[in-house]
Amino acid sequence: MRIQMIWSALILVVLLFGGAGCRTAESAATAPSPAGVTWILSATPLADAPARAAGMRIVTMQVTPEGRIAGCSGVNRYTGRVEIVPEQQVFRLPEPPAVTRMAGPGMEFENYYLALLQKIDRYRFVGDRLELLEGDKPILEFRPAN
Repeated sequence: MRIQMIWSALILVVLLFGGAGCRTAESAATAPSPAGVTWILSATPLADAPARAAGMRIVTMQVTPEGRIAGCSGVNRYTGRVEIVPEQQVFRLPEPPAVTRMAGPGMEFENYYLALLQKIDRYRFVGDRLELLEGDKPILEFRPAN
């Protein structure tokens, strides 16, 4: 009888405290990440954002789990490296992305967008939208393409 009570107490302790570590590891492994989705720029919440020019292409961003970023910046295509740490919502470009060198309507907005990408240090999800932040300040907002 006493052995049965000891086993019952051990099982209770494992269930109460041992499972907490498993849930933490599981949630860390499934932390939301912007990788694997094509994102479309939906807003630039900053007041100094230049207007988007008529005829400019849609601004997009794709992030790979391997740490690559690519997309259309309105006129040109861009590509580069990105550091993402989903558990801490870190999003950082270690250097400026490589950009093709075409000209067209929207160059002012494109330059603004590419400069903002360099300021981003975090991300967060608000519903299905992705916000890229500088500290706690939203800089760029994206929606999924599909």
